[in-house]
Amino acid sequence: MVFLIYNKYDKFMLSKEELEAEPKEKAITLKDMVKILIRNKQLLVMAVVVLLYTTASGFLIAFGQNFFYFKFGFDGNLVFIFTVIYAAGTLVSQAIFPMLTKKFNRNQIVKASILITVIGYLLFFLIANLPISSSICFILLCVFGILVFGGQGVFYMVMLIMLTNTIEYDEWQSGERNEAVTFSVRPFMVKLSGAIQAGIVSVALVACGLYAITQQIGDLEVDKNLGNITQTDLTTQANNLLSTANDLQIFGLSAAMTIIPIILFVATYFIIKKKYIIDEALYDIMTKEIEERKNNG
Repeated sequence: MVFLIYNKYDKFMLSKEELEAEPKEKAITLKDMVKILIRNKQLLVMAVVVLLYTTASGFLIAFGQNFFYFKFGFDGNLVFIFTVIYAAGTLVSQAIFPMLTKKFNRNQIVKASILITVIGYLLFFLIANLPISSSICFILLCVFGILVFGGQGVFYMVMLIMLTNTIEYDEWQSGERNEAVTFSVRPFMVKLSGAIQAGIVSVALVACGLYAITQQIGDLEVDKNLGNITQTDLTTQANNLLSTANDLQIFGLSAAMTIIPIILFVATYFIIKKKYIIDEALYDIMTKEIEERKNNG
């Protein structure tokens, strides 16, 4: 959130001459953005972290509809329930984040959140392929989904703080403060990760031999929306198509939706550990020196 503060005048009350005399904010060009990104190594590190996180964190939902259909049949209620679990797990984890910051430092939170996320994915993969009843399987998948979404939610909060801290780092190093470039990194990486994620999902479905089935079900849904078939016809025909998938194909789908995120989250952890240097101690030093420069004019 950005607040505009006027110390003496309301700009709407200034004369034309006074407005022209007002210092104008410098527009940031593409060249300036590239220069800042190259100069601010910590921002570059966080750009990669954001890309990996946003790509990895969406796989369980991106694959979810296909997986639950192939595993449990054409039932949109199960997908809806799992989506609610995702929202609840994320909200709860972000709600408790302030308490975590009072007890643990940033590195501890990063390590714990990624560890919990990875464990959640591994347990999800294990349960998804055990020969147990559908109802028990679904309940356990939701429980372990909470682990995944909770860990991801906590990591997301600390990631935003780490990204924001690169503003002070750049100001500390160069004497310039560029919030606009820093805050534009996350939405850009989110869009890029969406494209990467969609590509990986499509490749995984093709590799598992399930892409044609999903396309045929998509066509059935279009026919239903056009009124060409009834909901009962859609459900019956979709389940007939889903029943053609074998256990090995479903195993491959569950592996893609869990193992790929695990790899990306582990990579994220090691990038932060090796390349990100702004801990609480350095941040205090930076802000203190920045304030001293301002006071010394």
